[in-house]
Amino acid sequence: MKSISVFGLGYVGAVTAGCFASVGHNVIGVDVSPEKVEMLQSGKAPVMEPGLNQLIADASKAGRLRATLDAGLAVRESEISFVCVGTPSLHNGCLDLSSVQYSCEQIGRALRTKEEFHWVVPRSTMLPGTAKSKIIPAIEGASGKRVGIDFAVCANPEFTREGSAVADFLNPAITVLGADDPAHLAPLRHRYRDSGSVVRPGALRRIPARAGRFPRAGPEPPQLSRVPARRRVRTDASSPPPHLRQAHARGAYRPHVHPDELPRESL
Repeated sequence: MKSISVFGLGYVGAVTAGCFASVGHNVIGVDVSPEKVEMLQSGKAPVMEPGLNQLIADASKAGRLRATLDAGLAVRESEISFVCVGTPSLHNGCLDLSSVQYSCEQIGRALRTKEEFHWVVPRSTMLPGTAKSKIIPAIEGASGKRVGIDFAVCANPEFTREGSAVADFLNPAITVLGADDPAHLAPLRHRYRDSGSVVRPGALRRIPARAGRFPRAGPEPPQLSRVPARRRVRTDASSPPPHLRQAHARGAYRPHVHPDELPRESL
């Protein structure tokens, strides 16, 4: 089985790497911080999260988890790259996507000499449209290759909570996936089924596991689903923050509505 590479060993990345490795996948963590790489390489969690240190220690001892500063090596030796770098808010309320851009350029440079098809899966917090406006152009520009032909970009936003992130990852209420070509979701569904997750491609709402099948979606609706789902939305419609203004324009945000009440038609 090909490895998974995880770009960014902060909170989201460390949990993603540790949990995938804990269910039997081979994982390569990538970061620009030598300290984080050294910690993960030595079997220690680079962030504080209950249960994560033991998962990482066990996976590292079993030889399923390692870390590197070499992004090219990680891409060449993996099939799927999860992008989990930070996207902090700027003073104007927008998200700082510089780390996402840099990671995607690193991935693109590695793909230039890679013959196999590769999957790039953002889990970082991003607004709808980022895949097509930032991620795909960055990878295509650095690699000289074409999305859908040489690589795929699939959305997989994270919904883990600090303090229960390991349990949220391994026993999620829902796992959201999205891609322009539904066939590109197959390896992701396979990875998550290994961890016992219930996968609903493109699902926007929290759906019981016994519910029927739900529509697939491109990479943008899953990113949009994460915007209100991180908390109850109680913002005045006259002056919502930038991410909710965009959500409202796409018809997927109404003020004073709990995210579980958002309509499936918003897809």
